[in-house]
Amino acid sequence: MSVLLAILARVVSTRANESRSIQIQNKSGRDCGLYWIDVGDDNEAHSMKAEPLQDKEAMQLNSFVGHVFECREAPDFETGFCENDHQACSIARIVVPEEPEAGSCKYFAH
Repeated sequence: MSVLLAILARVVSTRANESRSIQIQNKSGRDCGLYWIDVGDDNEAHSMKAEPLQDKEAMQLNSFVGHVFECREAPDFETGFCENDHQACSIARIVVPEEPEAGSCKYFAH
């Protein structure tokens, strides 16, 4: 039984160490903050960019299988609210997949 667990752990850790070139493109119509989520540390968010990702802007980066990112809608600078019916900011969560599409992954925050 322990041999099987060791083999499974090696397969999982090997997959987690596979790098991926990804592109995240903001197509939400609003600015959004881009964050890497440290799922091993109580989902602590780490900003990937000092300024918000502008509408229609894309960001290319290298990451690893299983890494989690969030595009968080940026609130209006003056009101502090997001521009929608419920005034709550939207969040798009992205998980880097095991199988890349043609060598890179593209994600769209809508």
